[in-house]
Amino acid sequence: MEYMTIIAMILFGIAYGCLRERAGRRALALKALATSMAVTAGLYGAVQSQDTAGWLIVAGLVLCMIADVVLEIRMVGGIGIFGAGHLCFIAAFWLMSPPTPGTLLLFLAIYVAAIGMFRHEIAGLGGLKVPAFLYMAVLGFMVSMAVTSGWHMGGSEGMLLAAGACLFLASDCMIAWRTVKDIRQNAYGADPAYPLLRGRISDWKRILDLIVDYMQKN
Repeated sequence: MEYMTIIAMILFGIAYGCLRERAGRRALALKALATSMAVTAGLYGAVQSQDTAGWLIVAGLVLCMIADVVLEIRMVGGIGIFGAGHLCFIAAFWLMSPPTPGTLLLFLAIYVAAIGMFRHEIAGLGGLKVPAFLYMAVLGFMVSMAVTSGWHMGGSEGMLLAAGACLFLASDCMIAWRTVKDIRQNAYGADPAYPLLRGRISDWKRILDLIVDYMQKN
């Protein structure tokens, strides 16, 4: 099942990338279908395992599916929904492996690095400063929890978990960079390579999450 899900996700993602310029917002259905494959596989794993962490991951994936669509229409709304999804992932990782001093140190390193990366652009955010700092904190803690949980998990499952979270971080940094540079808040009509690349990174992150979930349950 996991291989069919991954293949379907990739095909829907490619279809979205090819049709988004011509179909406009109607193509968002394809993007939602791509992310729904992750939700489907996560739901299958949660039903099989019947543990709280699995259902929290499903909740996070559902929120990410919604955010993937909203982000293309209203950036701030999509970021808020992604933040809620990160909180679900954090709760799931917490149940898998509670935070350690290393988790906090990694979180601080990510947070400081993010602020340093955008230090020249922060002043121009205006009313978005507080949401931006809050989102950076939630994202940074999610990534640090995933990395340290993956470290304690060990093996290929742990490596994939950490890699998936890091890809999510890389994707969001790309979006933030383009946004603060005023390339375009709404992805429609922007450089075609940007939303396609951003979508592929997000899709691969979810693919890695699916693999981790499957390997944990089998």
